[in-house]
Amino acid sequence: MVNRSGKPSQATGKRLPAHIEICAALVASSAQVRCLTESAVVVYQAAQPEYHEWIEKFPPLQAAIIKGATASGARRADLANREKLKAQNQFTDVNRVLCQAVLP
Repeated sequence: MVNRSGKPSQATGKRLPAHIEICAALVASSAQVRCLTESAVVVYQAAQPEYHEWIEKFPPLQAAIIKGATASGARRADLANREKLKAQNQFTDVNRVLCQAVLP
């Protein structure tokens, strides 16, 4: 599991199975995503910026995750919420493609 802090969130708490490793990373870099996912079979993508920053940060974040996970050969399941893009009428064709799961 990758998050910014490298620590369990309040939502997961101490309920994670012992075999789950948490590491700290920012996944806005496709190279870092590729490195982090190089042995992964599937990447479950739920990363998202703060809600008020979605229009600016969500598409490039998705692009980095798609590129990095695809380069590592992992399948990707998108679990991110795209309602903010829809609500602000920013769900363009480019954003729609970036938000779809990439399954090589």
